[in-house]
Amino acid sequence: MPSYSAIPDVHVDSVDLWTHLLGSENTKDENKHLFVDVDDESRFLSRRTVRQKSKAFGNALRTTWNWQKGDVLAIFGPNDIDWPTILFGTLWAGGCLSPISFTFTAQELAFQLKNSSTKAIVTHPAGLKTAQEAARLVGLPQSRILLFGPKDLGSKLNCKYYSELESIGPVPRRYTFEPKKDTALLVYSSGTTGLPKGVSLSHWNLVAQCIQLTLTEVEAATAGYETKLLAFLPFAHIYSIMEGVIRILATGTQVIVMPKFDFQRALAAIQKFRITYIYVAPPILLALARSPLVDQYDISSIGGIMSAAAPLATQLIEDVYTKFKIPVKQAYGMSEASPAVTHQMDWEKAMIYKGSVGTLLPNMSAKWVDLDGNEVAKGQEGELWIKGPNVFAHYHENPQATENSFSDDGWYKTGDVGYEDEHGNYYITDRVKELIKYKGYQVAPAELEAMLLKNPKVKDVAVLGMYVEEMASEVPRAFIVPTEGNKPSDQLAKEIVAWLDAQVSYPKKLRGGVQFVEEVPKSPTGKILRRLLKDKYGTKISAAKSKL
Repeated sequence: MPSYSAIPDVHVDSVDLWTHLLGSENTKDENKHLFVDVDDESRFLSRRTVRQKSKAFGNALRTTWNWQKGDVLAIFGPNDIDWPTILFGTLWAGGCLSPISFTFTAQELAFQLKNSSTKAIVTHPAGLKTAQEAARLVGLPQSRILLFGPKDLGSKLNCKYYSELESIGPVPRRYTFEPKKDTALLVYSSGTTGLPKGVSLSHWNLVAQCIQLTLTEVEAATAGYETKLLAFLPFAHIYSIMEGVIRILATGTQVIVMPKFDFQRALAAIQKFRITYIYVAPPILLALARSPLVDQYDISSIGGIMSAAAPLATQLIEDVYTKFKIPVKQAYGMSEASPAVTHQMDWEKAMIYKGSVGTLLPNMSAKWVDLDGNEVAKGQEGELWIKGPNVFAHYHENPQATENSFSDDGWYKTGDVGYEDEHGNYYITDRVKELIKYKGYQVAPAELEAMLLKNPKVKDVAVLGMYVEEMASEVPRAFIVPTEGNKPSDQLAKEIVAWLDAQVSYPKKLRGGVQFVEEVPKSPTGKILRRLLKDKYGTKISAAKSKL
């Protein structure tokens, strides 16, 4: 039988996201500085200014460019306090926002502009050349490129700022919104296994997620300090734009906005602003646990850390808690779920059930199935299928992908493998497509990666399945970044293989050996980009390189 959230269902208003978060002007924190620039505290936004500026920008879009319901505005740039205004201005105009990773090349940017049928793009001065080249590739007029960010950075560029787009007076919102159908955010999947797909998140999806998280997520508090967040994960990703932009307007919590993640600058900001809570991806926890830089800063104001976006080794949770006495909670989700499906709602239980990604959010249901789509018993591993008001309805202009991703009775197939324990805690062990098939056995790369990270000679690692023709089977091969002082060598590889093989069952042994690398390629949210390793090192090895 499917599992349901232990929390009673909550009512989800059938309204658009702008109305849900900015429709009332009588909130108690109208003038509180909610969004603050980490480098310039004179740049800030309150709820009142977000409302005023988003209306002005939305009016300008409609009167200058005849913005219509459903028109797409792309945003390409680093984190900045202008993001809330651009997002809600687009929504005020009836359109939807499509965030784009600032790591993209012009060709990658052009793909998303074309696929989303973008009508205009807002970029940072540092991204203007890339945006201009991408616009040329897709035939978007250069006049449809606007700037955001500190104005002094773009003062010598021949390009308008979004706030300079002229409006011919205020324009009423005449659109009739259908919250369950109208797209508010068009985010793109990370493309770790192929071309990115546009995920159409409706107003209903995002309003539901706001309510689900605001009801259940308890942000860490530290005695004597005001609750403050530090946002450094890219707003171009749903995890960060939800927690660092959208939910800030729901909770009224102040967020200090960093343009991008820089470990030393983040430590300095935590000390300066007395940050109490941060959202991270696993690589940041790895740095916290192992970098000597941490000892140069006072991070005692941190009361808790939430990790998501990629699998997290239990050892890292223990290392951070042992070193700093900071509890680490985990959450699990994906772009298609706006993004959260589960999270650990209690700080004490998070440290008891280390490794769990928490329990189901309210209004959600789930089940685990085998490779044939048959439901498995609680406690057994299977693929996770989910339902809920926060789950998207379709991929943008991709009916085949949509059809392949849903069961006939409406369950979204996450592609993630894991199980649920007797207390309702969820555990994610791997991806269906990333499982290594060794002679009929299924081997989870994430499990081996978590174990290898416990080895003091391993700084970072990715495990892939490599095909051996002589065996007609895949074998696990580890791509390892050694710790300082450990030079890559055949002897070191043999030591690591022997160390792991002594701890794992027969199918999980590192028969593919070790390949030393300078770095493990990862997305901005910390997901291992296995396809880049496959592109560079191939997907096959000879029997001579494997331990048969």
